[in-house]
Amino acid sequence: MHRMYEFDIKDIVKEKGNKLTVLFHSPTRYIKEAVEKDYVDGSSDAMPGFPHIRKTHSSFGWDWGAHLPDAGIYRPVYLIGSGSVRLESVQILQKHITVKNSVSDKKAVKSSGRNTKTSNKNNINESTNVKISFKPELLINSTDLSDLESALSKLTYDVKITDPDGRELRSKETKLFPSSGRNKSSDKKPAIDAFALKMSGIESADGLVGVRVRTLENSISITIEDAKIWWPRGYGQQPLYDVEVTLYEDGQKIDSWTKRIGLRTVDLNLKKGRKAADFAIRVNGTPIFAMGADYIPEDHLLGRVNPATTRSLLEKAAFANHNCVRVWGGGYYPEDWFYDICDELGLLVWQDMMFACAVYHLTEKFENNIKEEFRQNLRRLRHHASLGLICGNNEMEMFVDRGVWVHSKEEVRDYTIMYERIIPSMLTDIAPQVSYWPSSPSSGGAFDDPGSETRGDQHYWDVWHGDKPFTEYRKFRFRFLSEFGFQSFPLRKTIDLITDDENDRNIFSYVMERHQRNGAANGKIMNYMQQTYRYPSDFDTLLYASHMLQADGIRLGIEHFRRYRGECMGAVVWQLNDCWPVASWSSIDYAGRLKALHYAEKRAFAPLMISCEENGRINCGKAVNEYPKDFEKSIRLNVANESMEDRVVTAIWELRNANGTAVSKSEVSCPVSGTKKITVPALTSVWLDKVDMEGVDEFSQYVSYHLLDENGIEISGGSVIFSLPKYFKYEDPKLELEASADTITITSSAYARGVEILNDNEDIILSDNYFDMDKGTKTIKVISGSCDNLRLRSVYDIK
Repeated sequence: MHRMYEFDIKDIVKEKGNKLTVLFHSPTRYIKEAVEKDYVDGSSDAMPGFPHIRKTHSSFGWDWGAHLPDAGIYRPVYLIGSGSVRLESVQILQKHITVKNSVSDKKAVKSSGRNTKTSNKNNINESTNVKISFKPELLINSTDLSDLESALSKLTYDVKITDPDGRELRSKETKLFPSSGRNKSSDKKPAIDAFALKMSGIESADGLVGVRVRTLENSISITIEDAKIWWPRGYGQQPLYDVEVTLYEDGQKIDSWTKRIGLRTVDLNLKKGRKAADFAIRVNGTPIFAMGADYIPEDHLLGRVNPATTRSLLEKAAFANHNCVRVWGGGYYPEDWFYDICDELGLLVWQDMMFACAVYHLTEKFENNIKEEFRQNLRRLRHHASLGLICGNNEMEMFVDRGVWVHSKEEVRDYTIMYERIIPSMLTDIAPQVSYWPSSPSSGGAFDDPGSETRGDQHYWDVWHGDKPFTEYRKFRFRFLSEFGFQSFPLRKTIDLITDDENDRNIFSYVMERHQRNGAANGKIMNYMQQTYRYPSDFDTLLYASHMLQADGIRLGIEHFRRYRGECMGAVVWQLNDCWPVASWSSIDYAGRLKALHYAEKRAFAPLMISCEENGRINCGKAVNEYPKDFEKSIRLNVANESMEDRVVTAIWELRNANGTAVSKSEVSCPVSGTKKITVPALTSVWLDKVDMEGVDEFSQYVSYHLLDENGIEISGGSVIFSLPKYFKYEDPKLELEASADTITITSSAYARGVEILNDNEDIILSDNYFDMDKGTKTIKVISGSCDNLRLRSVYDIK
């Protein structure tokens, strides 16, 4: 299912009365028989033998997915009629050139804007010219190669580019191969890739029915001056150019190829130091801090996925200030519309190839199949502005290095050939401007300490799988965290879809445990919950407590990693979405409802964000009564600025009692200038001075902190306590609300933590939710949904 199959039917098709019959074989029977003949190992959550079939691995079961392998054709079937030549694809290459002009130059002043830079010191304006080269790739529908060059000599093509403002640039009509490939005066021969479109698919034994041809250097180039540059979300705009390449034979149009592209450069910064190496995605030369989540298949039944459902999901990711999305390798290569939407929204795509948690035997048949899979998908994806990098697989280098799933030296050899030879070689040929990373996690390949803290990317699971407390995140400064997460249950209305009987609405009921695929994870959630909160008295409150537990834990991690920008350059949360109603690590449940985690990500991924590293009795050890008698109570604020501009801000902290009364208040000075106004340079984080809280009563006092812009408007904030939430003496905040069509005003009479605004009748999306608030009022904007039948609760209600 990861590739297309094309069959030549011209000798069998009739003018009328054609009948197409498709026979589907059982995928479960197929893998069962295959693994009995040739044993391959892999994830124990999936059905044995799943690596033998190129289908969505997670459809055979995962630690969040059911055993539900589908069957059928999930993408359109086409009848293609063409002449002797078809324009299959076009390789597009970009060269970016920085142009410097005096600001006094009228042309330079006119062109200055979002994509130009001005140096005040040198009075210089910078803009970007982009040279775009187009290399067509053709399919010649003939097996007669004797007259190939003569046929090619009749072909010409041109290129039309339409910029975001509707202006057109058009090339001259140009010969694909100006001179014969055998002309002694020219070494510019056509690159010929002969292949077979075989009637019975890849297993057919004989017969060429066509030839693939591509240009080497005889390509059209168009230079766009003062180009509009594409940036990931939060760093700039996402202008897109329409490209149309038209193919002519003897002057007559015979085919065309149209796409949308963005003008940008993307590469990996892997600079090595004495003790560590960088790992950052650079866009237009700027290292970005990747903030996002891992994407799994949107539905077990892929026919339910459509452009509207995908757009809704990705727009919710953008709403939470995500700037990237990792397409996980155990699913499938998404539809074209997925990448189109990412282009529009500015979501940079980390694209795994579709291999995950398994061993594969590299037989000749398997190798030929996956090479065609790579060729098709790399050609399909390579032009997208949002494509950040190609990654060979998910978690396989790590497990092969540990000796998990591999049972022979040959399997290790096959791994190396697939991910360190075949894929990078094909990528260099097909998409030479796309970066490659061999596995996730990896330190660069060759089984050289994959998952190192000081090199490459990491999957960190000691929190959750290792039962470590959330504060464990603070012990590490990973270079790039591409997986970390914590589970929660779906929202109540989603659970109601799978539970008819009220007795099933218990997390240890048969139904609820069948909708938990990660072993005894419902008990794991409860273990973390008993360490953090008082025992919930009802099912609804337990669900809410699980959401708050997940949100607070992952928020703590994100904030920590952003404080160390420069060392750490990515926090990608596992996971964005679900494929069925299930307890999982997602921030958006199967029905598309936003969990508390999604709102926590919105705050923690905000371009300008204040966070607090507190010290106190904030962990519950295995022996609860072994609390230390002496412990530190302190706070240290940090401001992270993931925007392209310096920002001047004010940071304030307040010590308050649980009833909301203020005990003390302070504006934090800049540790460098000593002034109350703090300048946070672009793309940095700034630590503020540590504040001792020795005299604070950890059970009845808390600190709230706020970040104000130059106009005194709060743009970020939060609160911390110095004990476990279950020991804190919350007072009843007596939450009240007033709602209009587009705003909700919340009033609290005391400190309220994790305030949830819920509509029992319909889904509602708000500018903020599950937030902390001091005594007073807070106004929330309604993004979508009705304000009728709203209700409120907070952590005070977990009891």
